[in-house]
Parts: sequence; structure tokens; C-alpha cells
Amino acid sequence: MLSFAIGLYILWRTVSTLGMGISLVTGPIVSLCITPFVGYAVDTYSHKKIMIASQLGTIVFLLLFALFFIEFPNIYFVELGGIDYVACSF
Repeated sequence: MLSFAIGLYILWRTVSTLGMGISLVTGPIVSLCITPFVGYAVDTYSHKKIMIASQLGTIVFLLLFALFFIEFPNIYFVELGGIDYVACSF
């Protein structure tokens, strides 16, 4: 569902159906390429360590997003308004 929303956003921003199609195709291809490595990691390493690493990664990226939002709030609100416009137009 998220990949479709991203595709609609790309379509709205670029007015390119090719760009939307490429974004919809690349998601499953990336998932197919990454799945064997993630499966191996989950089978090999401790589940507790994997959960801690994923939570730490989430925390780091949320902090980076917060810092970016504090530094450039106008960019975020413009993009958020565009997403709202796309969602309301259908």
C-alpha cells in the first residue's frame, strides 16, 4: 500500500506514468533481492540482538528526521501538502 502511495506521489510530482511504473516495479525487486540475506541473518544471529539493532536503527533515523524537520520545516510542510492534495483528489 505504501509503494502505491509513493507511486501516486511520483505521478503527481513528475506527471510521468513511467516514473510511477518504475517505482511500483522496483519495490518487489528490491524485496526479492534482500529477502535471502535477511532470512540468513534471522536464522544465524540472536533474535534479541536483531530486535535491538532494528530498534536502535529506528531511533537513529527518527532523530535524524527530527533534526531535519527542525532545520528545514518549510520543505516538509510543502511536501506534506502535496501528499494531502494527491490523497484528496481521488
